[in-house]
Amino acid sequence: MTNNKIKKQIDAAIEKLTKTKKQLKSNIGQSVADVCLKVQNECQMGMTNTSVNNAVSYGRRNHHPSLPGEYPAVDYGDLRRSITFEVEETDDTAKGRVGSVITNPPYPTYLEYGTSRMSPRPWLRPSVEKSEEFTRKTFEKAMRDSKQ
Repeated sequence: MTNNKIKKQIDAAIEKLTKTKKQLKSNIGQSVADVCLKVQNECQMGMTNTSVNNAVSYGRRNHHPSLPGEYPAVDYGDLRRSITFEVEETDDTAKGRVGSVITNPPYPTYLEYGTSRMSPRPWLRPSVEKSEEFTRKTFEKAMRDSKQ
């Protein structure tokens, strides 16, 4: 085999690997976004389908708290509407974050982990757990599709 022929084969292999890498990067970025959206939806749906306790009065309004350990009950929907996600892609990575944009007061954190006066009403961790199978399948598909 001539050097010229070997060089052409090496160049073709490098070109194919480069194309596969670009496709994989694109697929992974999209997969991260898909998983974040799934977690966001799980959070919002979990709050929609919550059983509640007896009403507790706070001034002129009643609050129907969820049972400890369940998703938070919705009064006005501020937390549910505040749940968002973002994806950050660099040359080598794609990172996704899902959470609430409410920071002051940090009641999303109080609900997730509880306080000394309230049991946790987690909304993010259960949503991530419910999305694990979807996450696995999404990334497996991204890998398979990149090889084609």
